[in-house]
Amino acid sequence: ASEETTLVRQISATKEMESWGIPEGSPVVERTRIRSVDGVPVQHKLTVIPYDLAARRPEGYDGVPPMLAPVGAPPTSKPKEIRMADWLGWDVAVTRAAITAEPMSPAATEALGVPEGSPGFRVLNLTQDSDGGIVYATVTTAPLHHRVTLDIIG
Repeated sequence: ASEETTLVRQISATKEMESWGIPEGSPVVERTRIRSVDGVPVQHKLTVIPYDLAARRPEGYDGVPPMLAPVGAPPTSKPKEIRMADWLGWDVAVTRAAITAEPMSPAATEALGVPEGSPGFRVLNLTQDSDGGIVYATVTTAPLHHRVTLDIIG
């Protein structure tokens, strides 16, 4: 399996993002990654991070903030013993997930090479800080098939 970042951009939050707890119009960073198995795209992953959190650099780190690194940039290495959120100083208190089966978004169908409107599993993760604000939202989409497995790591 492999993973490739295909999009990193700063945008204003959309109406859909407002339903995730991110105020419409607020500055966010949108990152898209595609996971592949044996060269076949199998998962589309969209992550949205409020800009002020995405722009954080770990203490002593002088490069481009890891969440703002452009497509094609060398991957940023964090210390193995620490989660990315902790390394970036994010206050992560809780993550809630909603798992549905529904038609995939146009971006997911294009990335996965399936017809528009194809059914898929959609996992929406909303990660909040201790005040209830959104740290990041991730929408992971995979084609609908007979089995889903999850690894939930604290």
